[in-house]
Amino acid sequence: MKHHHIVNQNINFQERDEWQSNISALCDLADNETIKLVLLAVSAFLLLKSFLQSERFPHRYLNAETAPPRLSIPYEICSQIARGATFVAATLLASHRHSKWPTSLLSGYAFALGIFGLLFRSTWRLKLLRHADGLLIMSFVLVLISDNLPGVLIHISSAAEPPRVFLTSTLGLCVLLSAFTPQEWAPLSVSLDLLHRDPKDGPSPEETCNYFSYYVSYGWITKVIFKGFGGKLTLDDLPPLPFYDEPLLWLPRIKDARARGITTLWTLIFLLRAELFKMVLCAILTAISDLIAPFAMYQLLDYLAHPELAIVRPTLWVCLLFIGPMSHSVAFQQYIFTTTRLIVRVKISMVQELFYKAMRRDDHDAVSEKLAEPQSAENSNGSTLQRSPSLPTTKAGSKGNLKGGQIANMISYDVDAIVSSRDIVLCCITGPIELTIAMILLYRMLGWPSMAGLAVMLLCSPLPTILARKMSSVHTRAMKATDTRISRIIEYLPAIRTIKYFAWEDAISEKIDDARQNEQRIMWKRSLYAVAITASGDFIPLFTLFVMFACYTLGTGGTLTSATAFTSLSLVEILRSQFAWISRTTRYVAQGKASLRRIDHYFETFIGMQHHPEGPPSLTDATLSRSHGSNFKLRNITLQFAQQGMNVVTGPSGSGKTSLLLSLLGETILEAGVVTCPRDVAYASQSAWLQNDTIRNNILFYSDFEQARYGRVVDACCLLEDFRQLPRGDLTLVGENGTVLSGGQRQRLALARAIYSNAPTIILDDVFSALDVTTAVYLYNQVFCSDLLHGRTIILVTQTPWIAEQADLEVRLDSGLVKSVEARKDLVRIPINISRVLSAASLLQEETGEDALPVPAFGNLSSDPHVGKILSDGIAGHKRNPKALFYEYLVVFGGHKYALLALFTSLASQLAFFAVTLWLSVWVGAYSDRDAVNVGFYLSTYAAILASFNILTGINSLVFQNGAWNAARKMHSRIVQAVFRAPLSWYDKVSTGHITNRFSRDINSLDSLLADLAKAAIFLLIRLVLRVGAIGSILPIFAVPTAVVCVIGFIIGDMYTRAAASVKRIAAESQSPVFAQFSETLAGLSVVRARSGMVDIMGQQLARKLRVYARAAEAQYNLNRWVSVRTDCAAAVVALGAGAIALVRSGSVSAGIVGFSLTNAIGLSSTIISLVRNANELEIELACFQRLQEYVDLPVEEEHSDFAVVAPPASWPCSGTLEFRNVTARYTPDGPDILKNISFTLKSGERVAIVGRTGSGKSTLVLSLLRVTHIVFGTILYDGIDIGHIPLKRLRQGLTIIPQDTALFSGSVGENLDPSSAVDRHDLENALSACSGLSALSNQSSTSDYSLDQITSEVSLSTEVISGGRNFSHGQRQILSLARALVKRSKLVLLDEATASMDYETDAEIQSVLREELKGSTLVTIAHRLRTVIDYDRVIVMSGGEILEIGAPKELFEKKGVFTDMVIQSREAEELVSAFTLN
Repeated sequence: MKHHHIVNQNINFQERDEWQSNISALCDLADNETIKLVLLAVSAFLLLKSFLQSERFPHRYLNAETAPPRLSIPYEICSQIARGATFVAATLLASHRHSKWPTSLLSGYAFALGIFGLLFRSTWRLKLLRHADGLLIMSFVLVLISDNLPGVLIHISSAAEPPRVFLTSTLGLCVLLSAFTPQEWAPLSVSLDLLHRDPKDGPSPEETCNYFSYYVSYGWITKVIFKGFGGKLTLDDLPPLPFYDEPLLWLPRIKDARARGITTLWTLIFLLRAELFKMVLCAILTAISDLIAPFAMYQLLDYLAHPELAIVRPTLWVCLLFIGPMSHSVAFQQYIFTTTRLIVRVKISMVQELFYKAMRRDDHDAVSEKLAEPQSAENSNGSTLQRSPSLPTTKAGSKGNLKGGQIANMISYDVDAIVSSRDIVLCCITGPIELTIAMILLYRMLGWPSMAGLAVMLLCSPLPTILARKMSSVHTRAMKATDTRISRIIEYLPAIRTIKYFAWEDAISEKIDDARQNEQRIMWKRSLYAVAITASGDFIPLFTLFVMFACYTLGTGGTLTSATAFTSLSLVEILRSQFAWISRTTRYVAQGKASLRRIDHYFETFIGMQHHPEGPPSLTDATLSRSHGSNFKLRNITLQFAQQGMNVVTGPSGSGKTSLLLSLLGETILEAGVVTCPRDVAYASQSAWLQNDTIRNNILFYSDFEQARYGRVVDACCLLEDFRQLPRGDLTLVGENGTVLSGGQRQRLALARAIYSNAPTIILDDVFSALDVTTAVYLYNQVFCSDLLHGRTIILVTQTPWIAEQADLEVRLDSGLVKSVEARKDLVRIPINISRVLSAASLLQEETGEDALPVPAFGNLSSDPHVGKILSDGIAGHKRNPKALFYEYLVVFGGHKYALLALFTSLASQLAFFAVTLWLSVWVGAYSDRDAVNVGFYLSTYAAILASFNILTGINSLVFQNGAWNAARKMHSRIVQAVFRAPLSWYDKVSTGHITNRFSRDINSLDSLLADLAKAAIFLLIRLVLRVGAIGSILPIFAVPTAVVCVIGFIIGDMYTRAAASVKRIAAESQSPVFAQFSETLAGLSVVRARSGMVDIMGQQLARKLRVYARAAEAQYNLNRWVSVRTDCAAAVVALGAGAIALVRSGSVSAGIVGFSLTNAIGLSSTIISLVRNANELEIELACFQRLQEYVDLPVEEEHSDFAVVAPPASWPCSGTLEFRNVTARYTPDGPDILKNISFTLKSGERVAIVGRTGSGKSTLVLSLLRVTHIVFGTILYDGIDIGHIPLKRLRQGLTIIPQDTALFSGSVGENLDPSSAVDRHDLENALSACSGLSALSNQSSTSDYSLDQITSEVSLSTEVISGGRNFSHGQRQILSLARALVKRSKLVLLDEATASMDYETDAEIQSVLREELKGSTLVTIAHRLRTVIDYDRVIVMSGGEILEIGAPKELFEKKGVFTDMVIQSREAEELVSAFTLN
């Protein structure tokens, strides 16, 4: 023993000399005056360079539109006094020593910079003051090192002389003032009009806070914390978005970066090079500071074991237990702060870039084919549509099905996946650094066994990489399956009315569930790979530790001391955390790579839309098609449209009229010839496209509001009467694509938008089709026969002959060819005047005359708080998630037993984890208790514990992954059922973007995030309980700092959670408007692109929505930094207290017990902090689960528990008898009466037409039969049974409606006729066969890649339909809707203006088919064309929700009432009168 003591003393002397030599060298370096001269020279050079650059380029700050920058005068005066005092102290010290003049020169230079900084403008003031502060901070660090570092050695005592103390004090004061001086705000020199930012908006607190708040405490967000703790938060409570994060500033930056970068990855590197540099710097500091605490613990335990051999004062190691974790926290949180800012900037940049690409993309199928190729191979569940061999092999179907879903997926999944892989920077930096330093420390403690452990680690390291590569390919397939599912949802949601009218909810839900099942099969494989990667991340470091200890104890015969064992355990735990981090990041990187490839593919295949040469609208020998390889084309078209006149295009359905208009707009493929068109065109499509905004904003369409002109336009478009009926007039929100309006109202609103515009050319596609005759006449007189359109070129598609007669140029198309062109020179359009035909004044004139429709006073758009889409509406914090929600989520795994199984496996794995440290303590203690230790026993037991931990952790991961998979499957199925069974009134209030967000982001949370957070929360809670119990039972005094940190941590955590829950929900809701604008704008792409500059305006609106998202997201991320720094500080205080207690109690407790307790105490602090963070993140993330639960609990259209609802007999309905008894109906329970005391009876087989002006209640009457409205009084009897007592699904199955807007889905014609597959194929073929004689089908007018005459061929039911039926003309889609009615053959058939867009011949043919095929069925038709219903049994004339007249057509005509006026005004008076006379 004496020999060992002498050897240790010799080693101690050598180490002491080595320490003293190293410290002396470091102090000499810090005291070297040359360093200060170098610092001064570098500062002067940088300032000179900046000055020269400012002379060449204009400065970037001092925006004249914003408030002038404000200087913190009191702080700056104090700072300048401190700089002067420093200069005096340095000069005195130099005079005293007759040296150290560089220090005086440097401080004088900083003092001069401070003086000049106060005199210069803000741009230079910021630079000069920052240079001055930076130089003084570095001087302070150098002085501290040179003066205080020698004192850490036990055998050295040093005292600084008074001038030196004065200099150190003044430098410290300068640093303190610099850290706490608020920063001057200098906004970017960019026009606020460009940013669409209010000039009154001041800076964000982030831009003016002091350095300490910005880099350490994040104190600028404290106000939000306290406000959130006191109550719920709204968007206005969050800090403003900093100027440098304005979305419109980042759009040109990413465009420039895209021009330089070859791929998206390089684009982002060029775009974010400053952020990436800061991330690398913070990662280096994080890696170094992470190893300070283990090193200090090793030295402290070594001192406690051998205090007589100490060289360095142990208080240094105790202090480092605080300094290490705090420095790590500051560096790591700055890294996270930078990465979260990177997240926001990547999202706002890429979303805008993708938006503009989508707006300017040529979406013909030639482009889509390339995009669809990588999508089609993997989808085995119907995502790639199967086509008949006889059909051309194009990708049109894939295009239609995947286009909307692909864009939505890119802005949600793919952009998120890219930013989720950002921590590859941290892994690439911290991994090698920490591995190198840790192995050096391990080698110094263990010797060559550490190299054996390193070899094992290196040999096993490829395993996670191989697994990640496999997972990457699986993830790519999962994303494609997700594309398919989201595409189906996006396709079905806009057609929800059709789905409900036909009672197809179950069939459509089944199709979505099929896509989900395919997606989840792939996701389960991804989950298995994730479990394997996580298990390998746990196994490799622990196995490495085992190999090290085995080689050390068995190979070298070394004694496992407390310092060696627990420090090795701590170092390997750091390496294990690094491996776990790398494993998790590897998964994200694999997903990010797949997303980068997808976005790269999108950009590589991008072909911009080619605009025609600017000029008058004309075509010269032009051949055009809607898609490459299409059989139907516009051939050899030569037309010169009349300038500043009205041009009318007519022709049978499917003749190519819409294709002609789209060709002028550049939306088709020009195969030959020349087309010219003005750049600014106001286009109103056949199916009216509206924004989810107010009526007024839809009409203005981002134009200036001119009251007089606006009043004339809405009067001319017959909207004033509608305004009177709507609850908020023209400030009423129209809903998703105008769902709260009737078809005629939507069409007139779209027409008003075109007329109100300043576009020199207006293109109107059959805008009169949805209007009744009376409204059409009035509108024609007021719009086309007045000066509203003076000087503008009008191109109008219409089937109305009396409009075509007054055209300056009339063009007739047939089968894609120009059949005739008739020009009428010097034509003067004469308003239709019924007094020329009928001298008696009509009731209709009284209703629609100019004097009866005074223009109301229109207020300022901003005067009403409800005008427009206020982005903060609905973006308010909700109540915190209840704690029980966590267990509810576990129960969804598979019931209460499965939840208990998950908890049990978590407990077992954590007991094994705790046993690792406990057994190590027992093993170390054995060396002090006995002379001979059975190493094999302790080592084998240690190996068994490690193996148990890995096995139990793997089982626990499988249990959670399987449970999460089941939970996601169940929740998706439930919300599909809930959404499709919700009442239609719910869809009027909730946008498609919000619903899509639930199916995309929230379901994605259940798929990949929530289960991991739940598992981690359980792990940490169990670990906390075990560690508290262990510490309290072994060393009770450690419980004091433990109690303190628990109280502080949970108080801070509770404050944070209250605020973060609201902010998280605000951030989640702020993304829905972005999704909504994407889907909405893509739906009206042709309308938007036709207007000059409208794409940029839409981009600016998107930027406004992204600004809201960025504001909420940055606040959310900054709240996380706030709580993390404070909880880390509390943890560091616990480590400091534990070290101090261990130092005070040294000698009274064995080193093994101290090591075990200290390890658990330090681990306890990190456990508490991790638990607080994880629990908060989990509670916040449970908002996704809560939102899905809210959707599951949506109201159902029909509550089956209603005792009044009874199933009718199986034979019901036997007849089509229909009776209305004093029916009064509303759309909402508290809304106005739409139908008023309606009473009539229809016999079975009777054919009845309902006529009246737009908004008279015709559609409401039909919808009441479907129980869409609220019947507040009266009853409706169908086949003798009150429809209110019939189950809703059975009711809708018992009748058929042919709606005004036909919805077709991607798939085959057969699937569209019968999505539920309940009808025999023979019946489907018969239904199509009945439509084979219609002329619209004989015209090969499809806009698809094959002609529609194939519908009646052998493969007709397999003919492919792309999403929305875009490969069919509007008329042909209506014919397929007719075929649906023939398939059902109901006793009651409803036609809601179904033939409005047809030409007269096709309309007559359809009426003939209805008469022949639906004999015995009651037919109720809402009609605008009187000629096609003159042979009906009865006509019901409606106005204002009441029945004005009812009777046979001839009888009503002879009464000379309202119906007679409508006949005369139809300009078919002669033909109709002759028909009535003959009858």
